Amino acid sequence: MMHKDSRTPSEIKKELTIVNGLIQEQLELSSLYPELPSVRLSVEQLKHRRDELIRELRGSLEENYKITYLVKFEGESTEEGEIPISTLSKALNSLQELITAVANRNKKGEEEAARGKIPDKVIAQTKMNVAAMAAGSFSVVLAMDRGTLFHPGDESALPGKVVGKIKDMFDDEQNTEKISEFKKEMGPRAFNKYKQLVESLRNSKVSLSFFDEMDGEKGLELDWKKAVTLSSNIEKVSKMPDEEITLIGRIDIIDYSKGSFVLHAEDRDVKCTKCMFPHDEIRSMNGLNEYSIDFTIKRTYYSARDVEKMEYVAKSYKMIERGQPHSQ
Repeated sequence: MMHKDSRTPSEIKKELTIVNGLIQEQLELSSLYPELPSVRLSVEQLKHRRDELIRELRGSLEENYKITYLVKFEGESTEEGEIPISTLSKALNSLQELITAVANRNKKGEEEAARGKIPDKVIAQTKMNVAAMAAGSFSVVLAMDRGTLFHPGDESALPGKVVGKIKDMFDDEQNTEKISEFKKEMGPRAFNKYKQLVESLRNSKVSLSFFDEMDGEKGLELDWKKAVTLSSNIEKVSKMPDEEITLIGRIDIIDYSKGSFVLHAEDRDVKCTKCMFPHDEIRSMNGLNEYSIDFTIKRTYYSARDVEKMEYVAKSYKMIERGQPHSQ
């Protein structure tokens, strides 16, 4: 609910539009007359007013049940207060898709998230809109509706979770282990979206700062120079072998000819649809005995259809004799 003396977002945006236009005019004058201190002073005063308006706008939006974030772009292409549409769209699209992919994984868990496309409900509840733009040092105010996708009353933590997961990797861009952990935890879809974000910053030579707090403290700073190294290490991680795992349990045969079965392990039920050993051997397996089965977990992302898939491929097996201890 808005306070009595608060201005509406539309009223603040009108003034911000005027200030943005004045900043552009003063920047043009500054390039023509760089020796005039009055022009430089005017630009700084206008930028100060612009920043005040952004803070006021974010406060007004949040009073209207919105969550807001400030994204600032810095680099050679933004020095004159402008930014190429391709750079802006690629970076914001990658950020949006990364947030949605992480949200889907957090909400549904690995097994369910790997089944097909992201539900429309998750996409709708993580949708971020551009509420305003600021000239001078190119900034974008993003807003999203308060929802109940994660924890009621704590929805602002959603992009913050994404920020927290990728911040360490930018601070330690040489650490392939952290990148590998992110891929395993978040799955191939979120990993692919993260890769796209890093590549968009590297290719455009633009750094991105993400402010989720009103006090101006950066929640995340993605330096395009670090993105060069990080992008190379992401590529290395993408080529790493699939995860290997050994599980013990009883089985239910689904299809002898296709080599498909379900293994009922202690902590999960695993549906195997592909075997590396002869399918005829499955005929000798039964649900009365326990088996130790070596699996390769293949996680695949199909970008054209935006579909994530996880598959357990059985490599080898052995029957656990009655009374034999379970060892892996």
